[in-house]
Amino acid sequence: MTAQLLYRIWMIPGGIFLLISGIFFLLPTKENLKRFESLPRNRYFGLFAGWFGLIWCIPHAQAVAPQFLIPFMWPIALIAPIAAFFCLDYMTARAFGGLLIIISYEALHQSFALALPLAGVIAVLSWILGACGIWISGIPCSFRDAIRLASEKKLWKNVFGLPLLLTGILLIISGVFLV
Repeated sequence: MTAQLLYRIWMIPGGIFLLISGIFFLLPTKENLKRFESLPRNRYFGLFAGWFGLIWCIPHAQAVAPQFLIPFMWPIALIAPIAAFFCLDYMTARAFGGLLIIISYEALHQSFALALPLAGVIAVLSWILGACGIWISGIPCSFRDAIRLASEKKLWKNVFGLPLLLTGILLIISGVFLV
């Protein structure tokens, strides 16, 4: 597979994920907060998001893993989210943070490796989203707190939702129109 094809395979779904996440932050209000507030703790959504994120990480982990661990990466990627389903709280928040990190890394790396137009804009947005992903993965209840803030004030809806929307649109456009 070529680098361009891999970029399309990962960035178009990654961009769609970011678009949906951006829209998610624009929807909460005080009236429907209960419906949105429970998402960070949803184990089922976290299970599938965790599988997606870990499968995406395998090629990157194979480059730095010791040789004896490489055959175990696929089983670990498939079993770890199941174990987390029973052991972790805020599973969706952790998976969301992990997905932000891997999408940010991939977008940053490939935007310069493939010499994409607007690579600088994608880089800045990737750094911001990557830092947010690290924050959410480290303090998963902050995802719930961000939802609460977004439901209270329009400023916070825009602060959380618009960077996700903008990055999602840029990644989809760059994935579709990659030369």
